[in-house]
Amino acid sequence: MRSLKVLLTLLTIFVLFTALSSTLAYGQQSSNFRVVKVFWGESESSKIQAAPGDENVILTIRLQYVDTSSYSKVLYLKGTLHLSQGFETPSGEGEAVAYYSSVVAGQTFDLQFTLNIDDSASIADHSMRLVIEGSGHMSPTTQELTVTVPLYGRVSFNVQVLNSSVKPGLSDIVLALKNEGSADASNVKVTISSSSVSLVGEDSSFDLGEIGSGDVKYIPLKIYAQPSTLPYTGVLTLSISYRDAYGVDRSDSLATSVYVEATPSPRLEASLTPSTLTPGKDNSVKLTIENVGEYELSSINAYLVVPQTSQLILRNSDGFWYIQSLKPGENFTTEFTIYAPPSSASLTCQLALTLNYMDEFNASHSETRYLGVKVEDAQQGLLKLSLSSYQLSPGQVNNLTLYVVNEGGNVEDITIMLTLPSGSYASPTSPLILIGWDGFLHIDKLEKGGFYSQKIMIYAHPDAAGNSYQMSFSLRYKDPTGFTRSETRVIGVKVLNAPKPAIECSFTPQRIFTGKSSNVSFTISNLGNEPLSSVEVEISLPKTATLTPIALLGEDNKLFIGTLKPSTSKTVNLSIYAHPDASGTTQELTLTIKYRDSTGADKRETRKVVLVLKGSVDIVLSEYSTYPREVTPGSDFSLTATLINLGTSPAYGVNITLEGEGFEPLISESVFVGDLPINTPTPFTMALKAPSSIKPGKYTLKFKISYRDNLHEEGEAYVHVPITVQGAVPATSKAKAGFAVAAALPAAILALAIWRRHVPR
Repeated sequence: MRSLKVLLTLLTIFVLFTALSSTLAYGQQSSNFRVVKVFWGESESSKIQAAPGDENVILTIRLQYVDTSSYSKVLYLKGTLHLSQGFETPSGEGEAVAYYSSVVAGQTFDLQFTLNIDDSASIADHSMRLVIEGSGHMSPTTQELTVTVPLYGRVSFNVQVLNSSVKPGLSDIVLALKNEGSADASNVKVTISSSSVSLVGEDSSFDLGEIGSGDVKYIPLKIYAQPSTLPYTGVLTLSISYRDAYGVDRSDSLATSVYVEATPSPRLEASLTPSTLTPGKDNSVKLTIENVGEYELSSINAYLVVPQTSQLILRNSDGFWYIQSLKPGENFTTEFTIYAPPSSASLTCQLALTLNYMDEFNASHSETRYLGVKVEDAQQGLLKLSLSSYQLSPGQVNNLTLYVVNEGGNVEDITIMLTLPSGSYASPTSPLILIGWDGFLHIDKLEKGGFYSQKIMIYAHPDAAGNSYQMSFSLRYKDPTGFTRSETRVIGVKVLNAPKPAIECSFTPQRIFTGKSSNVSFTISNLGNEPLSSVEVEISLPKTATLTPIALLGEDNKLFIGTLKPSTSKTVNLSIYAHPDASGTTQELTLTIKYRDSTGADKRETRKVVLVLKGSVDIVLSEYSTYPREVTPGSDFSLTATLINLGTSPAYGVNITLEGEGFEPLISESVFVGDLPINTPTPFTMALKAPSSIKPGKYTLKFKISYRDNLHEEGEAYVHVPITVQGAVPATSKAKAGFAVAAALPAAILALAIWRRHVPR
């Protein structure tokens, strides 16, 4: 019994120890997780091609919990992925977190992380640290794994047609398939289809192998585009299968297009040369049919039909021609004979040419062209009239020659009557007058190619200048058949404009002084090439209600010049008086020129000439005085002189300057007086010093007067003031005199300033 108790006790302790060991082992394990697969996308069926620059892409890490204990289970699983350079979460963090509820031993599960991939991330495998945390039955569990994240880029195809515009019919085109992505594509296969154009060839599938990133594969195609009167677009669809850089087989579909030009209409041109036939003869003609279109035409049948009413007869041909083909730019030429009977003279008719043919697309066409022919008039003798000149000079007798040329068959008994245009009611004078001939001409005979000339003289009236007129010629003659024919011909002539004389008038000088008479030369010149006669000039002088600014002295206002030959001049001397009140003005003279030109026509012209009336400034010395009265060597004194302007214009801005050596100004070398009115005394004062070395006697002070006249032109005048220098005086008297001068000078200068300020200018 005791042994049984001991056995039971040992058994109990063993069971408890085993359970405790199992429990302790589970609570302390680090768990066994392994990476099964890493891919981009939410599931195996929706894998994506991750590439640098992608945002919000899902990275799936498939894990397996490999613990074999039936008690093993992890709850609240958390995976923290420590991102390598170039990867971050959408919020910009370097760690991405994913959760899973619970796993049991042997279970496979996915942790999915949403990431952004930087543009600069390298195309390679990136090693990242994955930390797995969870809760077991007894204690937490943690495990750290190394995960290899592939970043191989994306395949992106683009296709274009290198020759994207084609003509209807067969065309060779080349498709350029380019991998514009960042990853290489392998096992690339392309199948091309189209519903709008036809692919010509046995196979439309192409095995292109590998297309690296940035590489281009060229696919040559032959297509057939249906002809159309309007342009259209032919769409080509490419079905592409390939394996991407992640080893995933994928498919893609692209579309491109070709522009099919409108089918140009076939164009055949036909011509018949010559198109003029001679009656009574077999006329050799050439028919030319040319393909001026863009496509080859074939099976061309040409039918030429001559109307029965035309009386024309085809010879050496039945009017039918077969042409196998004509390429663009090629032509077909055939010669045959058309007989034109005499009765068909002067006939004009159209020959119908029917063309049946096939175009490049086996479409049939039928067209009818009309080729016009004209049969000459065999009985007509063609007389051509011409003049040696078709321009007439007005006012002169013009010598012309009339030419009669026979460009047809022989003609006889030719009469020609010339009729010139007559005057009208408004102008009864005939513009053209025949001189020395009545206008009737008779020619016995003119053979083919012969000519006849007749001298004629026509006077063109001066009033006809610048006009055009028609000279009418009535013809009557017998043609080679003896038939009398009547015709009228008209020849136009132009009467030239009469040469306009170039007349120039001038006055010299153009500036004259007011208040006195001035000698002025009037010159009139003929600068033209024609003489002028009976030249007369009438001068109209300006005048107002209160003033006659200028007047002619000793002449009336009409000047008879007489004859002016070309390039000559005549001068008439005139005396003109200008009124003083007109000083500083310009006066316009109107010249009316009458003359007779070289054609005998009386003409009248008007000219305008401007004269400038300039006032005169005449400044003279009226009176003068010195203070003190006696001037001695070395003494200071003031000179006061009075000026009067006796001219007809005020002097403006008058400035007086002492010139010469000896006497020196004490204050300033010049005195500004201002304006000098007419006939108004104007004084000025200048303080001077007599030289110490001067000897007693009489001296003259020279003053230069500068001013502007009423035309604001600068002028100068001079006045001379006599000064008497007395002998030396006793020192006492000299001192007193010096004191008196020194005392008087400021008072004199002050008085002069006050006087100048109150004197009106």
